[in-house]
Amino acid sequence: MTTGQTAERRLTAYLDNEASRNVIHSPEEAKRLGYEGGLVTGVVVFGWAVPAVLEVLGDGWLSHGWTDYRFRRPVYEGDEVHAQIHELEPGMADVEIMRQGEERCVVGGVGLGTASWFEEIEDTGGLRPAEDAPESKPRLVEVADVPVGELIRPRAVPVSLEEAGTLADRVRDQDPRWRGTGALVHPHFVGSQMYQLLLHSYDQYPSMHYHSRIQQLAPITAGQTLTVTGRFVDATERNANRFLTIAGAIFGEDGAELFRIRYQTVFHITGR
Repeated sequence: MTTGQTAERRLTAYLDNEASRNVIHSPEEAKRLGYEGGLVTGVVVFGWAVPAVLEVLGDGWLSHGWTDYRFRRPVYEGDEVHAQIHELEPGMADVEIMRQGEERCVVGGVGLGTASWFEEIEDTGGLRPAEDAPESKPRLVEVADVPVGELIRPRAVPVSLEEAGTLADRVRDQDPRWRGTGALVHPHFVGSQMYQLLLHSYDQYPSMHYHSRIQQLAPITAGQTLTVTGRFVDATERNANRFLTIAGAIFGEDGAELFRIRYQTVFHITGR
């Protein structure tokens, strides 16, 4: 691996979940909120860059590596997207994903080993038994509704070998490592798990993920049921939009911690 290496991936953006209850992905509903159209799911946009990340950092990133990305601008169906990974030094690279060749939509970094911010991730609550979703789910509307400091109901997430292949198909990644016996789970899956944890206990639509820090502690293989846990750590309001932060973790079927995550989202969107 040569220091200063650059890898890229180009494709035309597509919507894969416009029927989602998160209406920010619906062309009609997103326009009502002031956007050009339905927003492509952020973790899918990042997922498009994964082949380029692996080209620069290698397989070690999938077993002990980190990701820190921020969504700056939306990506829409039909956009020409250019993901570029540029190595800054051995084991560390910049991430930049642009639309229409000039507008930076995703920025961040990836690296091997343990991130400098890993110990700053707040207490996630550790491994706890998964619980069923409640029959009735409340909605978080005001900042005061967010139970800052409280644990979130843990969620069981089965990931079969077939599902691993489907996840890779979602980001049009045909690498064989995501399929068949011994398949690994595509990294974009991890970015969505804190939102899915929130939905396990709350009726939270629409919302908009804008920043994640993800530390991978061990490989994540398909064919097992994962446990996702978390804690609310912050809630704020800016320009009438309301934001929350979750510190979370993903555990393997054997109880080993696979990921630790700091996730931030807009949980109440007023529009543009």
